[in-house]
Amino acid sequence: MNRIILIIVLTFFSEFLFAQSPGDTILLNTFTYSQNKGSGVKDTVINFPNLPSVNYEKIFMLYNMRCKNALVSNSSNRNLGCGEWDYSCNTYIIDSSKTDSVKAKSPTHVIKGFVGNSYPYTFQPTYNYYQFIQKHVLHNTIINEYDTMIGTGLHQLNAPFQSSKSMAKSQFLWKASELINAGITAGNISSIKIRINNVGTTANYLRIKIKSTNDTILSALTPHLSGFTEVYFANTILINGQNEFNFYNNFNWNGTDNIIIEFSFENNNSSSDAIVAADSMNIKLGLISEGNDYSLEFTGSNFLQLGSSNFSNFSNQISISFWSNGNANLLPTNTTVAYATNANNDRQINIHLPWSNSNIYFDCGSGGTSDRINKIAN
Repeated sequence: MNRIILIIVLTFFSEFLFAQSPGDTILLNTFTYSQNKGSGVKDTVINFPNLPSVNYEKIFMLYNMRCKNALVSNSSNRNLGCGEWDYSCNTYIIDSSKTDSVKAKSPTHVIKGFVGNSYPYTFQPTYNYYQFIQKHVLHNTIINEYDTMIGTGLHQLNAPFQSSKSMAKSQFLWKASELINAGITAGNISSIKIRINNVGTTANYLRIKIKSTNDTILSALTPHLSGFTEVYFANTILINGQNEFNFYNNFNWNGTDNIIIEFSFENNNSSSDAIVAADSMNIKLGLISEGNDYSLEFTGSNFLQLGSSNFSNFSNQISISFWSNGNANLLPTNTTVAYATNANNDRQINIHLPWSNSNIYFDCGSGGTSDRINKIAN
């Protein structure tokens, strides 16, 4: 059995004059070879030197290994000398009479952006109120108007007004050829009409946005997130029959590009879906996103790439919080729910929740090295 000797070197300083001076050291012999030889004792408790009014500045813990015949074991002979576990020396510094230094020097709580000694609080829930300016447009005088219909409306769709949900967003693409065949020419589009085939419902904070595009289909993998012009924003009561949405900001169509029209709304109270007259196509001309739980659903190897612009200022500390609901019929399996690399493509963050061995792993590091926290999943 290998023997370990542990020497603790204590460097201290004092605010007062004692026999020792600042910068002096105390050598304390702990484990010895003879202590462990044949005794079976592999641990001990070493009392810290009790010197009143002396503050210890540094603690050096030094140890060496005694290998049989100064040899190191190998794969062929596991008992030749020192082995892979013989270097371990688990050391703990304990002082039950003291308060943890971090807790003693840190406040019980921190209020961001607040300076003072007294902070008001309430036992009642608080709310943030936001003011919006909505646009209700009435066309009193029409100098010249061309009204046309695109499609036949022989099918039905609950988008874009899925009022049974707390929020929803939909995008639909119309090709330039469809607009031209319907008789629409280049110029301002001032409103849009949609036929609803059921009783009235509500779409609060309804926004309609339009953009030009050369795309001929819509893809959920690369959705259009920018470049839209908002043309409509108002709390809207939808009725059975033809609903016209008058734009407060006309959209100028160039007569050659395809267009994407985006609808979005938020409802505090759900109601019934508005069933819209629609057409069925054999290509992807619509994207629909709806939900009440503000969540993303991933299946297989799906992922969401967040980019780097919002994370460029991260340095030595990071907190990650999220809620996840896994499929008990598929888990545990090899998963990664968060993965990040730096500019050198070194892995910075990797979270397995869980891995195939039911462990939850949180790896964080840089330069090819990382620290790991793991916990057995229940």
